[in-house]
Amino acid sequence: MVRGFGPGTITPTYTIVQTPVLLVTDNWINVTALRSLSYAENSTLSILGVSKVYGLTHPSGDAIPYSSFGQLNTAQQQAMIRSMKPFLGSDGKSAMVWANLSNEPYTDQAISTLTKIRQNINSLQSNDRLLATSSMLVGGETASVADLANSSAADYFNMTALVLVGVFVVLMIALGSIFTPLRLIFTILLSISWAMAAVIYIFHTYVGMELIWILPIMLLVIMLGLGLDYDIFLVTRIREYVVGGAKDDEAIETAVERTGGIITATGLVTAGAFGTMMLSQIPMLQQLGLAFFIVVILDATLTRVYLVPSIMRHMKRLNWWAPGRIRRVPITPQEKLIPPIPMRTKLTVTVETFAILGLGLILYLDYINNQYLQSFINQTSSKLLAGINVWTGVILGVTSFLTTYILLRGKPKSGRTDKPRLLRKMGQQLGKLRPRHPKAPGITTISNPSTSLSSPEPITVIDAPLKPTTQNQERAPPTTSNSSEEKKQA
Repeated sequence: MVRGFGPGTITPTYTIVQTPVLLVTDNWINVTALRSLSYAENSTLSILGVSKVYGLTHPSGDAIPYSSFGQLNTAQQQAMIRSMKPFLGSDGKSAMVWANLSNEPYTDQAISTLTKIRQNINSLQSNDRLLATSSMLVGGETASVADLANSSAADYFNMTALVLVGVFVVLMIALGSIFTPLRLIFTILLSISWAMAAVIYIFHTYVGMELIWILPIMLLVIMLGLGLDYDIFLVTRIREYVVGGAKDDEAIETAVERTGGIITATGLVTAGAFGTMMLSQIPMLQQLGLAFFIVVILDATLTRVYLVPSIMRHMKRLNWWAPGRIRRVPITPQEKLIPPIPMRTKLTVTVETFAILGLGLILYLDYINNQYLQSFINQTSSKLLAGINVWTGVILGVTSFLTTYILLRGKPKSGRTDKPRLLRKMGQQLGKLRPRHPKAPGITTISNPSTSLSSPEPITVIDAPLKPTTQNQERAPPTTSNSSEEKKQA
């Protein structure tokens, strides 16, 4: 249908003009009023992205000589009035202006053209007296999608704030921690940002399709719930080991070994289920399927198995800190030795926290009541999403993996190895495969039993392999000769 009739012919964008005067009757037309409507139609046609305009003065797409209506005979006048009837309201005071767009009605280009049409209404009403007293409304499929997208974008901030705050409060009470819910939200948003960058790059580069406006909302809501399951499953197991008396490093290591495979397996199953949506011919389902597939794979393999344990390993006791009765993990004897925070510092932090919350509340109230700020934030976010390309994804991925690598390295501890248990086992297995070289016997000096020596202390024992000597190298005198000479002197 698009090839046969054009992208905007099937679903045109129309403008309804409600005037206070009669426009057309059965045998008469208002030439002065039609002149204003002709001005509106020609102005709409001049907008970039509009391919054709239909209306009272353009019933077939081309202008008609309405100004010479009085010079036509009766048959010609009736024919002209009949051609105007499809664009005339039942009361004779309303008219419709159809605009066929050059792009598909649901694309970002079509929505941009619709925005220009709506902005053009203000200039029309400021330049024409009749249009200034008229009501002009823009509708159509593109307008419905644009209104829905704008409404969703305006509510996206409210919904995001409500969801994040609700998740934080519920997890703070359930897990008995302040830092763990914040870390959980951060890691889930990190996985979502990776998936968004990948989807935008793939569909822009290889498919040539714009991002569906509902994708960020769906990703945020669904992945917050799905990521919570994986994270709570891991964190509660770690907390059980810590409460049982294990150290943080041992608890994290054991929990990852016993639950990492389960988390990865369930993630693969879930990613495969979501990935089946990519087999659909509907672009929205294709983007949703690819986004869910990528974000679940990243969350279940990289984030929950590597990034989360590494962050918890470095935070140690901060993972379980919470004020008062909210805390679930008992205080260890080592933590009791830490001096308490001074009251002055607590008051300062409390005042700063309330100041930040108050400032955030002021900004939020200003946002929901300031149309200009909402438009600015929506345009800025659209530009940021449009600016994500392959280099942005590469930089984001390299930075994230380097951060994970640095966190996984940790700090070596004296007296015990810092490698995970699985890596130690692999190292032992690989060590068995290495060819063993015979170790050269070391020379050990014995302590002097003689009491005639000036120093009663025994000679230091050194056990070191002999170095191979060459013909050009001088051999060191054996140590045993010295001991024999001392025996003869004795």
